[in-house]
Amino acid sequence: SALSRLLAVIEQYPDLKEWDHHQKLSFEKEVLGFYASGHPLEHYAAEIRQFADFSTAKLGQKKDGEDIKIFGQIEAVKLTNTKRNNERMAIIKLEDVDGEVEAVLFPKSYIKFSHLLNEGNVVFVRGKMNVRDERASILVDDLRQIQDIYGVIRSISIELGRSADAYKDRLKKCLAISPGPVPVYLHV
Repeated sequence: SALSRLLAVIEQYPDLKEWDHHQKLSFEKEVLGFYASGHPLEHYAAEIRQFADFSTAKLGQKKDGEDIKIFGQIEAVKLTNTKRNNERMAIIKLEDVDGEVEAVLFPKSYIKFSHLLNEGNVVFVRGKMNVRDERASILVDDLRQIQDIYGVIRSISIELGRSADAYKDRLKKCLAISPGPVPVYLHV
């Protein structure tokens, strides 16, 4: 009967778990060429708000030589050599939620960060805007994996204003509970 044939077909296929979110996004990008059910950077919204001052949506607004900080996922890595000294360098395609931009690692930066240049890595990039012939790219000064981003914090400044007495005890308790290697400066 038709029902027994259908049951026989169903029994041939194992009962598999659904892919995790990251795997699903990866397959969507591979098959469709874009993310359909989200974006890998959505998971890092707090870090992006805290540390980034740039997204690819602002590409046309930045001037040549301006400092920028951006998060992105490495979509492609192209290795090449400089024309002058034949030294190794890299050009990466960096994608954020708004689009993509090229980021250039000249030999000194390439030597420092080559171990992080893997497709799929989510990275923080600090560098300078490079605008040539209507085409914008980023010249990379610093590149970090997302989990190392908090290492860029050198100090924390807290402006207390006139209400310092009201928060003094709570602030003292918070700082005592969470000591760390970063100095905290209180401005009263």
